[in-house]
Amino acid sequence: MKKNFLLVIYVIGLVGLIILLTGFSSACKSKKGETSETGQILSLDQLKPILGEAREDNSGVVDISGDPGNLIISYRYFDPDLKDYDNGLVRDLAPKIEALYKQFKNLNRVEFQVAVNDPEVPGKWKAYVDFAVNKKLIEELEWSNILTDDFFRNVIDLKRFD
Repeated sequence: MKKNFLLVIYVIGLVGLIILLTGFSSACKSKKGETSETGQILSLDQLKPILGEAREDNSGVVDISGDPGNLIISYRYFDPDLKDYDNGLVRDLAPKIEALYKQFKNLNRVEFQVAVNDPEVPGKWKAYVDFAVNKKLIEELEWSNILTDDFFRNVIDLKRFD
């Protein structure tokens, strides 16, 4: 009788240990998934459908670096009439920025390094403007109808090139 009682206690303890280890293992796996989700490094291929693919006659993303906490995007803006770059750039890029944050909810700060086609030398690109946006700014502004002056007044760390 005593032997059967010890066997039952042993089996219950073993089952309890298995349940505890299974729960611990599941918790670790779920924590790992959260970390990779929030620390995900974005690829150029993931951004091209949103920002476009840069070509000689098309605006789009050229290169990226950093991580979702501080993503740096090299972007080319192609202006076919070679004038009024500011208005064209804002009309082109503002809705793409909004879409980028809707698609990738873990983005915080994104820096854009924008080059434009050179009106004097076809096929050549020149640095035009650098700026950054962050999640707070994205949530505060109406990006679909933003005016050029409002756009450049609200972006972070605006730097223009001649």
